[in-house]
Amino acid sequence: MTETYARAPIVEASLLMRLQTPEDISVAEATETFEKLTTLAIKERQAVFEVSNTLVAISGSDSSLDSSHRAAGFVFIGDGERISVVDDELQYSKRFAPEAPYETWEVFIQRAMVIANEAYSARGAAAVTGVGCRFVNRLPIPSADEASGFEISDYVRMSVPIPGMLPQVVRRMFAQVDIPFDDEAVSTRTTVFTDDVDEGTVLVLDIDTRRDVEPTTISEVEHYLSTIRSIKNTVFEAAITDACRLRMREPRTEPLGDD
Repeated sequence: MTETYARAPIVEASLLMRLQTPEDISVAEATETFEKLTTLAIKERQAVFEVSNTLVAISGSDSSLDSSHRAAGFVFIGDGERISVVDDELQYSKRFAPEAPYETWEVFIQRAMVIANEAYSARGAAAVTGVGCRFVNRLPIPSADEASGFEISDYVRMSVPIPGMLPQVVRRMFAQVDIPFDDEAVSTRTTVFTDDVDEGTVLVLDIDTRRDVEPTTISEVEHYLSTIRSIKNTVFEAAITDACRLRMREPRTEPLGDD
């Protein structure tokens, strides 16, 4: 069971579903349909087109790409939330901040399923054929003032080995590891990287966990999500070090949430 941390670092969580959907997507028709969603207060609309094998999101009512490029889907953005259907994938995402922190899995998944149900019905999907979740964690590494002697491997186990003839302090890194959990038919992709923000360098642990399912309705996917959540937590706990746990146990005035 995953420990509840005072400084647990979830900054974004996503629910993902792969759908059986009609092949042709009309952005205009989809926009009209999704305008009827009541749960998500929409602030921005984007149409997604395929341009030179790359998905490009166009904000607002600009549909200049509609006639010459394949319409791949659409995105609706609310206050810290977004729902998208691009090709066969439905995704609900929620961002968290100190003033609006992540609370628990139960709170997140309840909100996610309500919005996903609306989007699923509006899209006219026949069945769900895959489910997953993605959690982006910003690990509480030392600040610039504390960073003397800081090494990435002090806080996350999935770091890059450095040959002995080179200096052993690593300050910037990107690593991605795919690990299958065959017994549960679940695949995981864990990405570790450093990024620069206004207040200094941050260490990000991004865990994407998915599995295929026999075609089913959206109302039947929550028991799969329970397994996926458990594996996501296993990966998280395996990836961090005791030093990272100690920092996450420290109380803070602006918590980032807990699981």
